[in-house]
Amino acid sequence: GKGLNNLENAGRPGNWWGIVTHNTKRSGKPVVQVSTDPAPGYYVSGTSLQDATKENNDPTRYVNSEDIPFFVLPGNSQIPATMGDFGYVVNMNTSMSSGCIFADVGPDRKIGEGSIALAEAVGIPSDPRGEGTNDKMIYVVFTDTSQGWPVDKAYIDSHSTQLFEQWGGMQRLRREMY
Repeated sequence: GKGLNNLENAGRPGNWWGIVTHNTKRSGKPVVQVSTDPAPGYYVSGTSLQDATKENNDPTRYVNSEDIPFFVLPGNSQIPATMGDFGYVVNMNTSMSSGCIFADVGPDRKIGEGSIALAEAVGIPSDPRGEGTNDKMIYVVFTDTSQGWPVDKAYIDSHSTQLFEQWGGMQRLRREMY
């Protein structure tokens, strides 16, 4: 009950999908962080975007939701995005925005999921145990822009902002939306 998210959002014994297991299979045993890891005693939460130079049980192999603004696309998404592609999210209610990357795959037919850092950057509730927001969020995805992982947060923001401005920025977004 003390983790960042509800355990039921990670699966159940024999069918884990939101946490890392010892054998990388859904039927494996969850990996618990050790004293030298960022959150000792807690499970390792995986993302689809990974640093392949690090071991499976190393929490730093995966994208940290508290630090990196990232978005999640449904498993059955028709958006032709590649893991690590850059994006830009605008909260139309508050005009807050953020650069981000595509770092995880979520449930089919559920769109709009993002990291804790992304929620904070666009001014919406960031508690993963919460219910989300009713704010109008616009996601612009720049396909074929992936540079793999890891990528620095400052670079994500500056590069995404540059791509957004090259695309046409807020002027084009408003034109496309209205």
